[in-house]
Amino acid sequence: MAVCGLGLDEYSRIQSCTTAKEIWDTLQVAHEGTPQVKGSRGILLYSQYENFTMKEGETIQEMYTRFTTLTNELKSLGRVILEEDKVEKILTRVLAVTWESKIIAIQESKNIATLKLDKLIGNLTAYELRRQTMKMDAPKKERGLAFRITKGTDLEEDEMTTITKDFKKYPMRGNGPSRCGSYRKPRVPEKQTNEGCYKCGKTNHHIKNNPQCEIEWKKERSERRNRKKERAE
Repeated sequence: MAVCGLGLDEYSRIQSCTTAKEIWDTLQVAHEGTPQVKGSRGILLYSQYENFTMKEGETIQEMYTRFTTLTNELKSLGRVILEEDKVEKILTRVLAVTWESKIIAIQESKNIATLKLDKLIGNLTAYELRRQTMKMDAPKKERGLAFRITKGTDLEEDEMTTITKDFKKYPMRGNGPSRCGSYRKPRVPEKQTNEGCYKCGKTNHHIKNNPQCEIEWKKERSERRNRKKERAE
């Protein structure tokens, strides 16, 4: 009866067998290999298990499917991985760096020694879905807020507070106040000339550097202005 359920390839292998034991041994070697092959394959799979990490852009469920397939193959070869070791490996060596905050939260709130693997995967999947939802809703919220401001719609107090805080991050131009203090126009240095002193005509100094020349020059300028006023009258 067992022979009737075999395919053509399997039947061709056991066609010459005379006992059920010979049939079983032949099929076992065909599918699992000899003990030497099984040992080599077990070493290779365990090395893959030790180096197993989450791929970039991979979801929790995709990672878990690969992880389960690998551990099941090890189990079929006699290498059984304890559940607590699987939990510890996923938390400390499998997840990407972006999951660090969630890993710390789980380690602080739960007993890792008694945490079930399916509970851990469910927790991580729920957190992953929340992060995806927040990323999708963020642009919509910003566009909706900008539209309400444009249309003059009344905003909630917390929304106005957020807008005000964001607005204060940028310094205001002009003489108005800003987050960094009052805006001051940078001082432009006075233009230097080579004309020298207006009073004495010397080029080795300027009139402002010679108090006596400056006093006499101002006095003469005042007298010229007074004479112009007298003529105008």
